[in-house]
Amino acid sequence: MITLCIQVTDINFSDRMIYVSKTKVHRYVLFTMQTLKELERFIIKNKITKHILINLETRTVLHPDSIQTICRRIQEKAKLKQSITPHK
Repeated sequence: MITLCIQVTDINFSDRMIYVSKTKVHRYVLFTMQTLKELERFIIKNKITKHILINLETRTVLHPDSIQTICRRIQEKAKLKQSITPHK
């Protein structure tokens, strides 16, 4: 569940990096200018103040199973043969 705990404070907007911390692995992940724009829009529109991956109705952190379900639904809706995972 640690990877789902990305917070606004983990995002370096000016350098376009997100700090990701797993059990023993800590790293910065780069993201594109388009991702920056989408992240900023999402945070402002949804008044995100702490955790990024939340249920927008309950404001609770998403469970890993929820993320997998979202990925599966995206794959089905897009009619993709290749699986989609949170890591992809």
